Amino acid sequence: MKYSTKIKHGKPSTVQDILKIALSKEKSAYGFYDQLLSDGKGRGSISVFKRLRDSEEEHIKIIQRMIDKEGSGILKSQSSSNIEYKKIEKYSKPRTPVEALELALVREKSAAEFYSGFISNVLGNTVNLGLLVVLKKLHNAEEAHIKIIERLLNR
Repeated sequence: MKYSTKIKHGKPSTVQDILKIALSKEKSAYGFYDQLLSDGKGRGSISVFKRLRDSEEEHIKIIQRMIDKEGSGILKSQSSSNIEYKKIEKYSKPRTPVEALELALVREKSAAEFYSGFISNVLGNTVNLGLLVVLKKLHNAEEAHIKIIERLLNR
């Protein structure tokens, strides 16, 4: 895996669509942390990167369980028809442990923004409260990751 990822999705029309986008982001995050550990970019932060990678693995399992459930629900019509998730993320390979942490921070902020966007713009109009709870929980986990990384960067 390289230190870049291209994630591009159009307008989600079902809960399954949202979950598949979330799953691709979480798999990318897991691969990112795994690559940092493999490349030795986690010097001084190995335990943190392992913890973050393991957390992303738990997110993958949670989302996969939701996808596997039958009848997860369909989103209600949205008053704004231009809600969509189209984002291409590309990163350079970090050269130092500090750059690795800074890149991890950017990625975690992107994930938190992703969940926040769907929670506020899309899921406020769904009847699937279980999904709303799961995505809020994932958002909170990404926010916790941000705090961990910011502490390491002394921000």
